[in-house]
Amino acid sequence: MIVFWAILKGIGWVFLGLLCFLLGCVLLVLLVPLRYRAEGTYQGRFSGKAKVTWLLHLVTAEVAFADQVSYRVRILGICLLPRKEKKISKKAAKKEVEQAAKETAQAVGEAAEQYSKAEMGPKEGKVQETGQGQENGAGTALPPQVEDGPLAGVAGAKDGHTEPPGSFEERLKKVWEAVRLFLEKLVSQYGQLRSKLQKLGGILSYYMKILQREETKQLCVLVFSQLKNMLRSVLPKKLSVRLCIGTKNPASVGQVMALYGMLYPVLGDQVAVFPDFEEEHVEAGFALKGRITVCMLVFCMLRIVLNRNFRLLIRILRKKEEA
Repeated sequence: MIVFWAILKGIGWVFLGLLCFLLGCVLLVLLVPLRYRAEGTYQGRFSGKAKVTWLLHLVTAEVAFADQVSYRVRILGICLLPRKEKKISKKAAKKEVEQAAKETAQAVGEAAEQYSKAEMGPKEGKVQETGQGQENGAGTALPPQVEDGPLAGVAGAKDGHTEPPGSFEERLKKVWEAVRLFLEKLVSQYGQLRSKLQKLGGILSYYMKILQREETKQLCVLVFSQLKNMLRSVLPKKLSVRLCIGTKNPASVGQVMALYGMLYPVLGDQVAVFPDFEEEHVEAGFALKGRITVCMLVFCMLRIVLNRNFRLLIRILRKKEEA
């Protein structure tokens, strides 16, 4: 009996340890922020790099772009992407070279054989044609025979045998029939379009009534406020932009600086513009840092989903779909 309770106790401790491990992983994902940073410059061409880290750089992802894009993903210092190519042994490389040489020699032999056949073919054809001409005893070609088709009508017209075209009344009847069918199709399509528009108008009026309810208005206010909080938590906390603008006309540079002075209360110290009155060029650079906390995003989503007005709206929409 003591052994049985000891086994149960050990199993319980194992399950408790697994539960604590899973809970710790969930808390790490929810509470530890995902940090990101990016920087770039423009000097005739754009170049920059971005980096995302999580949990004290245990998980790192980097992207760099200039002439070409390169990326790297590391977990616990081990590079997972891009994977390194396996080294080929000397024996395998030697076998691959020998196989490639054999395939090349075989392809060259086949090409030479096809070329020799192509040279001998036309000569044999000419010999056969001359032999047939001598056997027939005539070198002139026979006139082509006219087969049934468009040329047959032309030949018949030369001989004086032409088919009489349809009368004017028959052509008029065909035109009227085509016009009548077109008008009938147009009327039927107009009726279908009108019925669809009426149905769409009924659906829109139904949803407009739902949106005009007081509960729906309160839900919209809550959704917009939570989306604003989510966006605020995702946007970079530090941002700096540097611009250097120069043109041949000092007046245009002065206009740009005047516009920057008007926007300075909105932009603040995050954006700085420097004029250059001597050379014509544009240079730019930026740097940003931020973090994303999953817990904040989940909290905002739960405030929307657990709201009473949201559940009421879902219930109304389900009734509409069932109807």
